[in-house]
Amino acid sequence: MEFTRKYDEIKRRGIFLRSSRVFYKTDWIADSSTALAVSTSRAAFVSLLRNPDSKAGFYIVRQTDSTST
Repeated sequence: MEFTRKYDEIKRRGIFLRSSRVFYKTDWIADSSTALAVSTSRAAFVSLLRNPDSKAGFYIVRQTDSTST
């Protein structure tokens, strides 16, 4: 079985999520479709999540086209 380059990124995300306790309890704040203006690239889709207790914020950025590399 041959893994794509995206496999490494997904694995890193999994390790981060497993090790970041404040990420477990986050609320969706906004994303690119609801006027979150943090990227000027149409190729990127950005979501903002925030932990209500610690106020830690997380930007989740991914490609708009999931088939691109």
